[in-house]
Amino acid sequence: MKKSLLLSLLLLAMGPAAFGQNLFTEDFDFGPLDSLEKTHGWERVGANGPYNIAVTAPGLVYPGYVGSGRGNTCLITNSGTGDLVFRAFSTIDSGSLYLSFMFIVDSLPSTSPVGYAISFNPGNGGTNHNTPLYIRRLSDSTYHVGTRKQAAFALRYGQDTFSTGKTYLAVLKYQFVAGADNDTSSLHIFSYGVPATEPPIPLLSSYDGPDFINMAFVVLTNNYAQSPYFDGVKLRIDGIRVGTSWQSSVWAMPTSVSSGSRESRIPLSNAPNPFRSHTSLQYELPSSGWVLVQLLNASGQLCGELLRGFQEAGIHHILWERNYLPAGQYTCRLRFNNEETSHLLLILD
Repeated sequence: MKKSLLLSLLLLAMGPAAFGQNLFTEDFDFGPLDSLEKTHGWERVGANGPYNIAVTAPGLVYPGYVGSGRGNTCLITNSGTGDLVFRAFSTIDSGSLYLSFMFIVDSLPSTSPVGYAISFNPGNGGTNHNTPLYIRRLSDSTYHVGTRKQAAFALRYGQDTFSTGKTYLAVLKYQFVAGADNDTSSLHIFSYGVPATEPPIPLLSSYDGPDFINMAFVVLTNNYAQSPYFDGVKLRIDGIRVGTSWQSSVWAMPTSVSSGSRESRIPLSNAPNPFRSHTSLQYELPSSGWVLVQLLNASGQLCGELLRGFQEAGIHHILWERNYLPAGQYTCRLRFNNEETSHLLLILD
């Protein structure tokens, strides 16, 4: 108890720099869904194969982790030709970036020799999955984990053996280092407990290959563009957090009831309100980025999507026609990068 209090006081004394900035939270507190693509800020890229990244119940549990037991979990199970989905966060081009999450490998047949399911991707275009969590099969019930900085360079594995059917906490880190081609990707895996601060020595590190200019996306992949294919694996990932420090990733509590959002700086309004036939929505973006505007009914069910795409900074308008929706109260939800805001609309008879 005294140690915990001392740690809390120490972190407070260190100020905001000790905590960094939380950029991304995903607890899958929606669904279940047959496919994650084009919903809740996740976009699909590449081949549209028959094997989706789904959302299933219940969520994963890892005692002590802030994402434990919240919402549901994403499920990756396929025959090697499934989807690749990504979601953006505010672009980072210096310092360190941490990606923490729970994962469990439910089954690992002989058709699944090696593969990965989650990684970073830079924001300058292209498929440059980096700092992934690799799984290398040892037997039906055991595996090694690994990571690498660049896809064309050495894949490094740790010597620890992990078991199917058990939930672990993973932390992937990309560190921007001054100079040329010396940035580092590293990996921590925990089977119990959540360290209050970053352990000084990771399970493994990789620095081979050119550096990346920045990082801007979390990627979940059902094996699209992988070779060899990760056939037949059943793997679940939950409680995803990205931050610029250990505290703002591993210890980042949700700051909104909606997954993947924090308090928004984006003003959203409509006029007229109430209305009968149509209304004009207005919002102002502080910077350029991906925007998703949706309409939900009083029960929280999605009624329609008003906008999905990239927009520049500034004031934007959407003229929305009521069409055949019944009278009642609705919520307009706007997601921008890793922020979310909402606004109540009232439709009259």
